[in-house]
Amino acid sequence: MTLRRGLFGFIAASCLFLLIELIDSHGDTDDSITWLPVVVTALATVVSLAAFLQWRERLWRLALQGAGLILIVVGLVGFFLHTGGELSLHVGAPQTAAMESDGSVLYVDAPGAVQNAQSFDDDDDDDHDDDDDDDDEPPLAPLSLVGVGILSLMAASLKEE
Repeated sequence: MTLRRGLFGFIAASCLFLLIELIDSHGDTDDSITWLPVVVTALATVVSLAAFLQWRERLWRLALQGAGLILIVVGLVGFFLHTGGELSLHVGAPQTAAMESDGSVLYVDAPGAVQNAQSFDDDDDDDHDDDDDDDDEPPLAPLSLVGVGILSLMAASLKEE
């Protein structure tokens, strides 16, 4: 197996795993913009798999370069959207957690300043509502698309061995 073909296979596997993760994290919404990375990654998976199987065909190498460019653009747009339109990441001050006797946890930024309290009861795990996590979009997650896109461009640009 040549280096190029091995990279095409690695890219196909990476796209497949990204697709599974994206369906899990973006698949429960009706918002069309959140389905964009799912669709683009599905297309990149198909193209990279075809490039792996037909690795000597120039058409699939060009298609993989195009898919790589699209992955980069969608990843950068996703990064912008996940950060709320701001190009800086908000990193909070270090917090100290203290467990109370009733099972609640207090987060303290400075001595005596309680930021928030959260109760952790083992009996209420089934009642946990995941809808509150919608605002906690991981800001760096879309950059995984950028990484696979760059790797696709590099692999498709390799010379024949």
